[in-house]
Amino acid sequence: MSVSNRLDDTAKVWRFMDLWKFISLLNDNALTMARIDILEDPYDGQLNPQWHDDAKRRISERLESDEEQQKIMDRFDSFLRQGGTDSCGPAYVSCWYTGQSSSLAMWKLYCPSGQGVALQSTVGLLKTIQSEELTLQCGPVEYRTLNRLGDINDWEKLPFLKRKAYDFEREYRIIGREPWQKSLNKKARDTHKQLKIDPSKLLTKIWAPAGCPTWQMHQLRGLVRQYDIEVVVSRSGIMDDSWGTRG
Repeated sequence: MSVSNRLDDTAKVWRFMDLWKFISLLNDNALTMARIDILEDPYDGQLNPQWHDDAKRRISERLESDEEQQKIMDRFDSFLRQGGTDSCGPAYVSCWYTGQSSSLAMWKLYCPSGQGVALQSTVGLLKTIQSEELTLQCGPVEYRTLNRLGDINDWEKLPFLKRKAYDFEREYRIIGREPWQKSLNKKARDTHKQLKIDPSKLLTKIWAPAGCPTWQMHQLRGLVRQYDIEVVVSRSGIMDDSWGTRG
């Protein structure tokens, strides 16, 4: 796996999900990765359409014949119509929150009814994930303003760039890419991919929402035991811990 080293391997990461997605993870021993172009942010992993003219100018400056220019422009137009993600193959993403403790905002966003869990792991453990189907990269998301095409100096980093409006997510990502030969037909691409994991090795703790009743805690722990997952299940103390140090 290709990685960015801007976070220490011991840094905590969190994955918030509803109960159904958690059951899916237990059943499949897999993280579900969504194709980046179906995520909430329409610009996630995409080239800004406003850069089209800038890109055309840069291309024309490097090509001598009009015929050669037209061929390249036609290919580039097709590339932009497909969202701009094909420069490195279609990207699938698993999103994690970074922080020493969990986030009340993330709990409310991903478990609004209190029916969900937060999975705790570390950057180092995420780096150990391997896949036979996908080429994996992982690293923190950089939130910045991109005013022109020249602001991107490495196109493989495009899935790790987001607009500043999303910096509250403090996101760490696993990006998976298919080989080119499997992704030529966009309509045939899967919207999701399964990334196989061993939950007992990947997770350091499983957190239930703050205020989770004792009987629900019992059910959640029993569910985890049924799948022979050796991970501690605890109740988040984020609402009753004045210093924000507990889950």
